[in-house]
Amino acid sequence: MTPMALEQAEQEFLKQYLGYLETVEEGVASVAYFYREGLDENGDRLLRQMLDGFSPLAGGNATMSHLFVHKADRSGEMDAFHQALENAMTIPDMDSSRWKLSALTTNFLPGFQRWRLIVDHFYRNQ
Repeated sequence: MTPMALEQAEQEFLKQYLGYLETVEEGVASVAYFYREGLDENGDRLLRQMLDGFSPLAGGNATMSHLFVHKADRSGEMDAFHQALENAMTIPDMDSSRWKLSALTTNFLPGFQRWRLIVDHFYRNQ
């Protein structure tokens, strides 16, 4: 399926969304630092704040669905990303910094980075 050209408002939405993803990626590095240093409370708070920021953009969001399901044909990847976000919400409830760091870097981060690359590619190739 060939992607359709994006309207100006859609391009602006993607630009802002990509900026948020980049900010979150930087924040994940801070969360990992907090967990490595045993500062769980700080890491948990920052992680929750970042993940909560995705709530308005969840799977039921009409703009996200329009762009990534209908225009980019990336429904599966978007669903996988939203599942990774949901799974990451459990990280602050884990018992130890070690488990939290492992879940963050092994389970969440690879899927997050994959999604960011998909969004970046879609944005830059319009």
